[in-house]
Amino acid sequence: MTRKALTAAALAIAALVASQASHAQALGFGAGGEFYVPTCGFTAVDVDLLRHDADRFTGVGSATPWQYFTLGSTGCSASVTAVNLTFRGVADPDNTNLHAFPGIPGVGVDITSWDNEEAGPNGVTKAWAPRPTGEGYLYRARLMQTLPSITPGTGRAAITVDVSYN
Repeated sequence: MTRKALTAAALAIAALVASQASHAQALGFGAGGEFYVPTCGFTAVDVDLLRHDADRFTGVGSATPWQYFTLGSTGCSASVTAVNLTFRGVADPDNTNLHAFPGIPGVGVDITSWDNEEAGPNGVTKAWAPRPTGEGYLYRARLMQTLPSITPGTGRAAITVDVSYN
């Protein structure tokens, strides 16, 4: 091979190497993340147990029709797997499974979940799957006679729901 051919071959190889080097890139990227404490939000409204004729109560255990109510959800963090609701309050002195109904002796407030699990004042906990915003936890309440006779009047029960979630 001649000197001229060797020089041409060397220049071609140098051009090829130089053209490959001109196509190199450097890439950069960021990494981010978040740590949070799981949360849930809830709403509650008063439950109207309506007005009833005192003659509706015919003996211990007689009750008014159920009034359904929802403890509302404003949503939970994605990592929440269970919502635990525990009802608390003053027990009726004549039936400790019922909430006291101050103002009307002989009547207590009966509360259950939609699937008939008691939600009495003694702290029984019901576990629920988390509900999305706009849905909630369905319960029902009614007045129940606890003494052989009742005194007409107006009553109001103070009921607390303790909420925990994990």
